[in-house]
Amino acid sequence: MSWLSIPANSDFSIHNLPYGIFSTSSNPQKRVGVAIGEHILDLVEVANLGFFKSANLNLPTSLFETEFLNDFIALGKPQTAQVRTILQTLLQATDSPLASHVGKVLVAQAEATMHLP
Repeated sequence: MSWLSIPANSDFSIHNLPYGIFSTSSNPQKRVGVAIGEHILDLVEVANLGFFKSANLNLPTSLFETEFLNDFIALGKPQTAQVRTILQTLLQATDSPLASHVGKVLVAQAEATMHLP
């Protein structure tokens, strides 16, 4: 369950949040995102809002302002899994602080160009 409407037959449910590289015509900078339902969650914007700052995880926004996943994946499975868990929690909580930033953090997949990571 999520505060975000996700089609029942979506390949990108709350349990499958694949990382990828995308851009849009309004923002051609290639950056890291996560597919969710019919949207892409812009991890640059999520990081800018401070959702990846905690005692165990303090990821700079620059980690997601890239056209490659290499540096992010090089953090190792524990960190990339922790990011995924943070995202799942933010997407599932009915009172999620992320929900008030929908226009900033979500991009319709139809408006995005996906790039090889």
